[in-house]
Amino acid sequence: NEIYAVKIFRTEFNKNLENFLDALFSEVELFSKFNHPAILPFKTFSYFGFDDEPRPAIVTKFAQNGSLDQIIQLEKEYPLVPFWDKTKILCNIYGIASAIAYLHAHNIAHLDLKPANILLDEYLFPLVCDFGLAKILDTNQHDFKKSTSTEVRGTVTHIAPEIWKNEDYSTKCDTYSFSLVVYSIFTNEEPFEKYNQFQFFTKIIKDGERPELNSKIPEPFKNLITKCWAENPKDRPDFNYIVKELTE
Repeated sequence: NEIYAVKIFRTEFNKNLENFLDALFSEVELFSKFNHPAILPFKTFSYFGFDDEPRPAIVTKFAQNGSLDQIIQLEKEYPLVPFWDKTKILCNIYGIASAIAYLHAHNIAHLDLKPANILLDEYLFPLVCDFGLAKILDTNQHDFKKSTSTEVRGTVTHIAPEIWKNEDYSTKCDTYSFSLVVYSIFTNEEPFEKYNQFQFFTKIIKDGERPELNSKIPEPFKNLITKCWAENPKDRPDFNYIVKELTE
């Protein structure tokens, strides 16, 4: 008598079987090993969807309160939503940071961190999900395994500039994405939403422009966001530092 969520592969699965299988097994291999309170719990995997369709499926915990981007949109339309208070906001920021720190400690970068990929459980606590773009670091902690794709995929606005410029993947890409998630939590705004593609690549990727940090964002978080979206990845803090900052 429990409700679960099922992620079923598209109908195009059989049209491009090899690529879909690679993506599927990569995600299942990673996802099934995670054990962290702020990462969506993996339940099982099936080669078939509903009605015995030949469409593989991943079964997970059902997050009954939707996703963080839905809460952000709700706050934008109806300010001061009573159940979304400062405590819930801080719990979400800390939970997300803690989850990414856990991934990085296991040499994994998420690479698609955004509000839509952060689900909310029955207590409105965060559950980071969707590891289809996650990459595994080599033991030198600098480069990704050559077997992983270097094709630029993900949500355009949340992809770190160095990926667009040089396809330079690292855990610091998650730090950049995290800064934009925190920005949206406080402002209820989608970063760069008013820019067309040309403006985005000219102003953000080429010129290093960032969203305005307005009065809705507390000063300590302004400082953290600024550090996290630094142009040079080496200047961005790692998630051990971020978690420590959030607990002090």
